[in-house]
Amino acid sequence: MYDRVVKRSCVLWCCISVVGCGTVTDYENDATRICLTPPRTAVMQGAEPVYAYEQGDVLMVRADLDVCYATGCGEVQDASCDVEVVDSTIRITTRFSIWQREGGNCKSDCRYAEASCQTPALTEQKSYNVEFGEASVVFDVPSTRAQLCLRQ
Repeated sequence: MYDRVVKRSCVLWCCISVVGCGTVTDYENDATRICLTPPRTAVMQGAEPVYAYEQGDVLMVRADLDVCYATGCGEVQDASCDVEVVDSTIRITTRFSIWQREGGNCKSDCRYAEASCQTPALTEQKSYNVEFGEASVVFDVPSTRAQLCLRQ
């Protein structure tokens, strides 16, 4: 019994004095923006960057989660994305886990979570349908276009 009381006291003391108590919130497929970028640098056409999406490209996927947590009062514990390509469908899933301190003196600056992954090589010349949650967009390989992004 004494052993359990000491352990509980230590956990409570450590929680309050060292890092502060907090909670972890999981966000499954809640990214607010997903962008797929080919390996080549964009070319400027007027004021807009234009990308060439070509056969054989491995596209870089960036997922942004617009959840604000302040410096010293939170941290991203997990930020990941996965890509599945079946026939002409590219399906993207994301997972974020954010720890946030409860109470305390937190700075007012905000940090946002970001995850990255990549597609397998797009080996065929055809139209691809990118799906993320309820959002979707179709693009052709090969094509030249603005950066391919989806918002939820």
